[in-house]
Amino acid sequence: MLGNVTRREAAPVEPVRQQGRARLSRYKLLATMRAARRAYWRDEDGALFIFGLFAFVIILMVAGMGVDVIRHETLRTQLQGTLDRSILVAANIQTQAATDDDVKNIVLDYFDKAGFGDYISKDDIDVTRGMAGRRVSATVDGSINTFFMRLAGVDDIGLSAAGTAEQSVGKMEIALVLDVSGSMDQNHRIANLRDAADDFAKTIFSADDRGQIALSIVPYSGQVNAGPSIGKMFNRGDPNDYSYCLQFDSNDFKTISIQPNTMPGAKTYPQAFTFDAWNDRSEGLELEYCDSAAANEILPFVNSYEDARSKIRGLRALGGTSINIGLKWGTALLDPSFRPITASLEAKGKVSSTLKEYPLDFPAENDSAGTQKIIVLMTDGEHDTHYFIKDKYRRGNTDAFVSPEGVTSFKTDNYKITEKVCTKSRCRKESDYETRTRYETRYYIPSTGKFQTTPAGGNNATPMEWADIFARYTTPRHEDIRIRADNNGEKPRSSSYAKVYDTSAASTKDRYLEDLCTRAKDAGIIIYSIGFETTRNAKTLLKSCATTYSHYYDVEGIEISEAFSAIAAEVTELRLTQ
Repeated sequence: MLGNVTRREAAPVEPVRQQGRARLSRYKLLATMRAARRAYWRDEDGALFIFGLFAFVIILMVAGMGVDVIRHETLRTQLQGTLDRSILVAANIQTQAATDDDVKNIVLDYFDKAGFGDYISKDDIDVTRGMAGRRVSATVDGSINTFFMRLAGVDDIGLSAAGTAEQSVGKMEIALVLDVSGSMDQNHRIANLRDAADDFAKTIFSADDRGQIALSIVPYSGQVNAGPSIGKMFNRGDPNDYSYCLQFDSNDFKTISIQPNTMPGAKTYPQAFTFDAWNDRSEGLELEYCDSAAANEILPFVNSYEDARSKIRGLRALGGTSINIGLKWGTALLDPSFRPITASLEAKGKVSSTLKEYPLDFPAENDSAGTQKIIVLMTDGEHDTHYFIKDKYRRGNTDAFVSPEGVTSFKTDNYKITEKVCTKSRCRKESDYETRTRYETRYYIPSTGKFQTTPAGGNNATPMEWADIFARYTTPRHEDIRIRADNNGEKPRSSSYAKVYDTSAASTKDRYLEDLCTRAKDAGIIIYSIGFETTRNAKTLLKSCATTYSHYYDVEGIEISEAFSAIAAEVTELRLTQ
């Protein structure tokens, strides 16, 4: 049979082989594809690029959102600034005949010139009038298209601005509390202060065409001299007429007032003596702790630049530094309890009749139209030791006299007389005598250094009070006189005389100042403070005392004028109440 197989019958063997090879090729292709696929999924090359691409897109979106936010805030700030300026000008328009439309047109004109006219219309502006003046309110609402936030579906961001300005016809009381201590005489400080305070007064009064501002000036050093017209309106312990400084205790710095003697049960304040505890001169004082000069007395309630300028130009530098006492008088001048004193000053022609009702009441809470109470507190140093005469040397017998010609005598019962007494019926030689000592009353005359049996001036001599003595002699000189009076005019090398004064530490005065600053701010007084070439400790105290840190100015040299100018501009500009 096989031998008869034809060619046609043997042919299928080759196709079978070809089919096998084709099938094998498909298997290999599939295996290769599977391997490639496994390799693809296992291959990590390029993975960081993909992550970076996503991160870049995210960063771009976040940064873009920041750009949109900055654009929004910039435009909002520009709109708010334009609104504030426009309503301030509109509120202060001097023409009383101006209609509400005239006022609104001023606001619209500001926006047009700033390129923001599309953001506001007359309907967005409100004008109201009252006895206190004009009140202008405005609101702005709009939106800004976004560049990048639209990728997150935010096409625009809304923005708004609003403000209210009142015509500043309310009353204002300002107390300038100025350091005139001895250190102010260095580096032209007192001259720079005079110029700066002068400019301040000129600025505030030039802005006041309605007579609404009352200015008081409180020069202070180691003490504050209130002057006779004010000083005699208080109950004074151990009063004298050399100067009018009061001594305060710790409780006095926990209240802003000083009680006038017109108040039932008014407190009695020890009167601080005028004295010099540092110099040893034959007669007269050089550094008065309570300055007796009229130039540095308090100037209460003036409403003219000329009156303020006269006081400012006459300020002189002398003595220590008691910021706490200066501020005490500053707050008292703003407290309504001071009003009886103002009335008394007005009756004497020392205060304008238009100010006789000052200080006015503190405004009620949230009453933007009430009287503003402002203190500008300035110092070039920090607290130093406080000096005051001991009670023992404030009252009682002084054993000192003064003649009609002004010659002083100090009585002593210790004038020693040494003499030789004959102890025998007849004395012929030195040993017959006995040396005896007795003490008699004499009067020591400091101007001559001699003793006499009667005071200078004889029966016409008048007793001196302690205040008379300390106003004439420095405390070291007084000690010297007493020692010599008790030692026959000599001053033994080992001699000593009790100090006539006591002291309190600077840290105590710091604490008093902190207490008073807190009470003043709680009462609603706005406090600006100026550190003029001062110390680190003083800067800390002044910053804390100011209403806010932005109310504190740290200056050197002529920068003090810039500080006073900035404060003057701030207190006289129209008030943005919202």
